[in-house]
Amino acid sequence: MKVLNFGSLNIDYVYQVSNFVTRGESITSSSYRRQLGGKGLNQSVALARAGAEVLHVGCVGSDGEWLKSFLAQENVDVRFVRTTDEATGHAMIQVGPDGDNAIVLHGGANMSVGKGDIESAFAMTAAGDYLVTQNEISYVPQILKVARALGMITIFNPAPFTESLLEAPLSLVDYLILNQTEATGFTGEHDPKMGIMMLRKMYPASGIILTMGAEGVLYAGPDKTLKVPTQKVESIDTTGAGDCFIGFFVAGLASGKSVDLAIEQGCRAASICVTRPGAAESFPKNF
Repeated sequence: MKVLNFGSLNIDYVYQVSNFVTRGESITSSSYRRQLGGKGLNQSVALARAGAEVLHVGCVGSDGEWLKSFLAQENVDVRFVRTTDEATGHAMIQVGPDGDNAIVLHGGANMSVGKGDIESAFAMTAAGDYLVTQNEISYVPQILKVARALGMITIFNPAPFTESLLEAPLSLVDYLILNQTEATGFTGEHDPKMGIMMLRKMYPASGIILTMGAEGVLYAGPDKTLKVPTQKVESIDTTGAGDCFIGFFVAGLASGKSVDLAIEQGCRAASICVTRPGAAESFPKNF
């Protein structure tokens, strides 16, 4: 099955810090690097490295052509990655001593995804194919509606969480994949078990997947609930770990794996990526 990813493409500016900066504070970083990023790009790389046939739809500025080239080298179909007059989206990322991160996003060209992109890309799909998207591009509600009308299996990662998502047509989503911060945004609940059950009531036809970092993954769907642990590893950089999980999970589903086995595959891949610096570059190959 084909995976169509309407996804963001960003340039990441990554700073290694001893602590996350707070209001009124100036700090120095011990290192800096520029790398490719964006939840959409990361998820397409993970999908491709997991063996899925993936077609990426998105926008970059002229400063982001190298992101498109990287995706092509990763065997991602980039015929619908369009160059616009807007600057490429970017993220300012702080990485702490324990590998956790804090991120500020600027949408840039990611907000230029339009109706023409939607029509062209969906013409390449068929019923039973998979749609993946996130909350870092424009036209997400329309994308979900078209995918459902075409009989595709829809996966939505509501990151970053915004209050507008409370009005989004998430009843059209087959698998809603989110972390604890995003789950709290939807429910106001900080306890993971309570939060996921509240989400089940809000979206009873969807499979809810709650990623909890080192604590593993909770799944609650129409048919079952389960918890999948992660491998115990020494984490040095969690940037992109959630995207790695999503890509390998969806690739597992697309290859015919059960939800249980697809979640286990996503967890194993994410456990590897957090032991390496970077985002997409850290994802496992030949997995």
